[in-house]
Amino acid sequence: MIMKKLFTLIFALSTLSVYTQEFIEFSASEKTNPGYNILVSNDTLVKFTISIPGMFETVVDTFSRVNIKEHARMDSVGLPEIPIVSFLVAIPDCDSINLQLALMDSINLTNYNIYPAPQLVRGFLFT
Repeated sequence: MIMKKLFTLIFALSTLSVYTQEFIEFSASEKTNPGYNILVSNDTLVKFTISIPGMFETVVDTFSRVNIKEHARMDSVGLPEIPIVSFLVAIPDCDSINLQLALMDSINLTNYNIYPAPQLVRGFLFT
């Protein structure tokens, strides 16, 4: 029983050392997590900016698994497993909403073979 747990621990540690994460920087920043900055917030307007300084990449065989810590990934089986950055914003109490989105900057990344989202299979736990 102890040998089985020890083997599992050694396997997990060896897997972690094989697949190391590299941070891919989109813009110069001291942070690695996305953030938001509220510019205006009153009873008629909420204006904010979101910045995404980069993402983490782990190379697995010929694929790149990309993620942004503390944010979800698209999980449609077989489609690219791409990070989703989301924040909840309180909308002022009103009869109608006028939503305007403006992309302030973008970056085009090439030569990435993004890992496809796997099908989740119910497994078992080691005891």
